[in-house]
Amino acid sequence: MKTRILRWSLIIILIIISPLVYTEAVGYMATHAAFPVIRALSVKSRIAASIIFITCDLICAIFTSIISVLPSGYLASKQPRIIAALLVAAIQVFPICSFLQSPNLGTLAVEVFWGQFIAVVVSALAFAEIGSRIAEKRQEKAAV
Repeated sequence: MKTRILRWSLIIILIIISPLVYTEAVGYMATHAAFPVIRALSVKSRIAASIIFITCDLICAIFTSIISVLPSGYLASKQPRIIAALLVAAIQVFPICSFLQSPNLGTLAVEVFWGQFIAVVVSALAFAEIGSRIAEKRQEKAAV
């Protein structure tokens, strides 16, 4: 009972800090990767700029998932999809609210928002599943 409470409290802490990690990673990638690449390639089209931003968002989502979802999926090996859904909800609650409250967004912002959302969902589901499979492999080795 005590280990279960400690396990879920660690999972909750990881889910609470995941938006902070994601925000820091996105800010770092935007200032040190996306904007210099856009300036270096002198990107003029919206599609190219959105591809660069979506790629940076995917890298940030993978980084955040490795830090928060992989250990959470390992700790809760029976419910990896629930953990992934909680992480997606934690990370995407502020962008979704701001997206729904400002209907006058340009095409670039909408494309980047959907790319960010898909990147976070895919990486969270993938790394939660990887964490649960690592836990299952460890339990199989311990049983043998």
